[in-house]
Amino acid sequence: MAVGYKFQTQWGKNRGLLLLLAMYTGAMGGGAYLISIYLGYITGAIIGFILLAIGKPVFHILFLGRPERFLRAFSRPNSSWISRGIWGLTLYMPSAGLYIAPNIGILTWLKGSMISQIGLWISIPLAFFLIIYDGFLLVASKGIAIWNNSLLAILFPVAALISGIGVLIFYSAYFIGIEEFIKIFEQYELTILLIGAFTIATYLYSVNYADTTSKYSLHHLTRGHYASIFWFAILTAIALPILANILGRYIIEIPTILIGLVALLELIGDLLLKYTILNVGVYRPMVDSWSKESIYDESYKVR
Repeated sequence: MAVGYKFQTQWGKNRGLLLLLAMYTGAMGGGAYLISIYLGYITGAIIGFILLAIGKPVFHILFLGRPERFLRAFSRPNSSWISRGIWGLTLYMPSAGLYIAPNIGILTWLKGSMISQIGLWISIPLAFFLIIYDGFLLVASKGIAIWNNSLLAILFPVAALISGIGVLIFYSAYFIGIEEFIKIFEQYELTILLIGAFTIATYLYSVNYADTTSKYSLHHLTRGHYASIFWFAILTAIALPILANILGRYIIEIPTILIGLVALLELIGDLLLKYTILNVGVYRPMVDSWSKESIYDESYKVR
């Protein structure tokens, strides 16, 4: 006989919200760091470094409850994505720190030095690894159908770049008010947003044609309990920024304060998008080997 559907409860619920925040701050920070390094924007790189190197590990440690559990996570980089992520973060922090520290008045003698440049070049692939890491971690969860989809390995880094640009635009709009910076960021934002929209649409399409457990999760994501949150996330993280970008670029001049508000909504939407994807995670049902009963029922559908 088939054992019924069961939602996961470790990620995105109760204490699992801390894990969600670790994923979110890390992705946002990594995206902001990479984009800022590409554009030569040191203030943005500092913001990204703080979010990734401080925010992510703090939330992880709070989630684990005891520091010794965090230390045990180092033990299996050959077989565990969690362990690989911890190692990646641990190596990123000092390498990026060698580049960031002289720019904030610490170890100023390193500024412009070969050591600082080596740290920078080591930190770039590590930051890239950390923004793709969460997607690969979910893809490796074979027991949860809607996560076990290779498109998440594309969607999560794209979302990281979107939120990274979002936090840079928000900072530029409300803290320094330099419109030139905002326009530079927006040149790249529209392309990444369109890639994100295409990736999300492709992901939902592929999930709809996967097994019934995936369809069950998809129902809760798009039409069930989490539908209103999910569609609000799509509206604020993807649709509204695309509209604002097109309007501001080709039709009307959008006030800086409204651009900052759109960026803030974009950041909220990205968080909610991750929240919904985590919370609709359903374990694949187990079926006794002697049973001829199909697990592919469609009883979850709205009658």
